[in-house]
Amino acid sequence: MENITFVRTLKRAVRSILFITLYCSAVPVSAYSNASFETKEYMSWTGASLVSVTPLKDVDGDGVSCDQEAKDGTDPNDPCDFILAHQDCTPSDKWKKDDCDGDGVTNGKEKADGTDPLDPCDFKLAHQNCTPSDKWKQEDCDGDGVSNGQEKEDGTDPLDPCDFILAHQNCTPSDKWKKEDCDGDGVSNGQENEDGTDPLEPCDFILAHQDCSPSDKWKKEDCDGDGVSTGQEKEDGTDPLDPCDFILAHQNCSPSDKWKKDDCDGDGVSNGQEKEDGTDPLDPCDFILAQQNCSPSDKWKKDDCDGDGVSNGQEKEDGTDPLDPCDFVLEHQDCSPSDKWKKDDCDGDGVSNGQEKEDGTDPLDPCDFVLEHQDCEPSDKWKKEDCDGDGVSNGQEKEDGTDPLDPCDFVLEHQDCEPSDKWKKEDCDGDGVSNGQE
Repeated sequence: MENITFVRTLKRAVRSILFITLYCSAVPVSAYSNASFETKEYMSWTGASLVSVTPLKDVDGDGVSCDQEAKDGTDPNDPCDFILAHQDCTPSDKWKKDDCDGDGVTNGKEKADGTDPLDPCDFKLAHQNCTPSDKWKQEDCDGDGVSNGQEKEDGTDPLDPCDFILAHQNCTPSDKWKKEDCDGDGVSNGQENEDGTDPLEPCDFILAHQDCSPSDKWKKEDCDGDGVSTGQEKEDGTDPLDPCDFILAHQNCSPSDKWKKDDCDGDGVSNGQEKEDGTDPLDPCDFILAQQNCSPSDKWKKDDCDGDGVSNGQEKEDGTDPLDPCDFVLEHQDCSPSDKWKKDDCDGDGVSNGQEKEDGTDPLDPCDFVLEHQDCEPSDKWKKEDCDGDGVSNGQEKEDGTDPLDPCDFVLEHQDCEPSDKWKKEDCDGDGVSNGQE
């Protein structure tokens, strides 16, 4: 036992010496040694008293006194076996330079950062200042299925479960990671792993497998480039991965260049051109013929936009208008005309197209019809014409009740146009004198 005898002078001075003695006794005597506990007694005479002080000992230098480690059940000789919250003295410089958890950040740096020097996954990546341990390299702190060591090589963040290279997954991802949705596409990472889609690519997923709410960022994107945001397509019930499945009126962003070059409806006019023309890129029969700038689809070629009974493809070959139900080659009718076409009257002769089809007359020839089968109002153009060439217009003959197809059935006083040369050569009354001569 060390005995220190103080000479009684001023009570104030003695108390100051006592304070200094107690303060110094808290400094560890040695670190990383097997020194035993010591008790030092100091005497001060402030009356008659004996003060006994036991200095704090920290053999392993981890900042936790041996006394405290004894209580905690940790090893006072192991600088990496301690309870962080029980650090009650200053760690040694050697301990500060060591890296207990092997995360590549020294204990001292972790103390300064406020991270846990015993937790290999609690550190600041930018503060790694020593080589991580092999054990740490094999672990997967963020649970993304890529080991810490591989992420170090890849330059990705081993603490960010959504920052990794998919092709480098070399261990089993955590259950937490599987439940998360890194790309925000509404399909969990685990489901995407099963599907073989990319959990980091918000536009690579199976729509039917969306099992969580997509992110706001994803909703604002336009995966298929059709000009309708993915969020809007979710509301509309259209496919955000199909550039030709959307509601035209809901286009709320600029379509992609690829979409503009595509032809959703197959009518031979690109989507971008239809946008400029104000036609519907989803309607194969709503387009401007002169703007066809790509090859129409086989489906479009088999369709019959104008319903005239001639397929679009045949009309393209014939040079007729696939949008004009009265511009076609009769002999090339290769499909059934539409009901609308049947009710129409292309030649304006007062006999519907359908009726002319039944009669075997030409629905494109205003003077080839069966008079008794007139079932609609003839056109003004037809009324002004003179089918039989007798000099009386068809309209006048309709009023007179004469036959506009019979050159010899007319009212002479009602001749209102020049008779045809053919009529002039004929002899309606059979008197041997031609009509023209008479």
